[in-house]
Amino acid sequence: MKYARVVFLITVFFLSSAIVSLAAAAAAPDTGTTPVSVIVTLSGPQAPPVTARDVLVYQNNQRRPVIDWTPVTESSKGVDFAILIDDSVGQNISLQFPDIRNFFDELPASSEVGVAYAAYGAAKFKQPFSADHNLATAALQIPEGRIDAGGSIYQSVSDLVKHWPNDGRVRVALLVSDGVDVNRGLSETNPELNPDLDAAIEQAQNAGVVFYTIFAGSSERFEHNPVLNLNGQSCLSRLASETGGEAYFQGTHTPVTYRPFLDRLRTRLGRQYLLTFDAEAQRNPADVDLRVRTELPHVKLSAPSKVRVPAAQ
Repeated sequence: MKYARVVFLITVFFLSSAIVSLAAAAAAPDTGTTPVSVIVTLSGPQAPPVTARDVLVYQNNQRRPVIDWTPVTESSKGVDFAILIDDSVGQNISLQFPDIRNFFDELPASSEVGVAYAAYGAAKFKQPFSADHNLATAALQIPEGRIDAGGSIYQSVSDLVKHWPNDGRVRVALLVSDGVDVNRGLSETNPELNPDLDAAIEQAQNAGVVFYTIFAGSSERFEHNPVLNLNGQSCLSRLASETGGEAYFQGTHTPVTYRPFLDRLRTRLGRQYLLTFDAEAQRNPADVDLRVRTELPHVKLSAPSKVRVPAAQ
């Protein structure tokens, strides 16, 4: 009888342990992994062939496996390219239109181009995305240079992202602006203090929109204020770098020609890759830190600084 009682107690113990383990597993399920895709761009004086084995991906500083690494030009995805022009910049920006038109003409025929203008916190499309690049050329118009244009330029960036068509194509945007945002006050022109810039970056990262920026002097507002111009350029740099793009400046005035910048942008568009990596899934959708690098000499990989990882299934 004593032996049977001991066996009974041991059995009860193990059954209880199993029940506790099952309950714990139900309360804290294994998050597992999930594939996540981002656009990565090669840059550098030389661009040797880069394979998936050369790419190192880190999610929250933890190395993650690369699933796929395909040039955008060889993938089934086309490219949506939007140009967003700040309606408060000086009207001399029209002198850059020939360079912009040539840039449109030199984009691959599979690219769809849209033209929008930013004013009062909104992005108004003058030409929706179309494979007919002549329509984009015809949609370019001289900005009004309105010094009273209310709303944040970065609210307009968010509006552009919000109304981007959900067509599954690669998303690239070029913002032409002085980057100065006084909508919330002068102190918020600082790139680290502007909540609208923070929101625009987060929304662009979540939507997979890569932003490039070109500085254009304002009509009158801040032309002779070096502090505000520096803050504006710093905001443009942050928007570009944290979404995987690049910012272009030439002093604090509209450059004489945009051609060198647009040539550089066109080269970068030809070096875009669709990277898919095996991300550590989250219990809830979450923005995680992303770092993509390579040990190949003279090669830099540009990618968004954060990426949205969906919840575990």
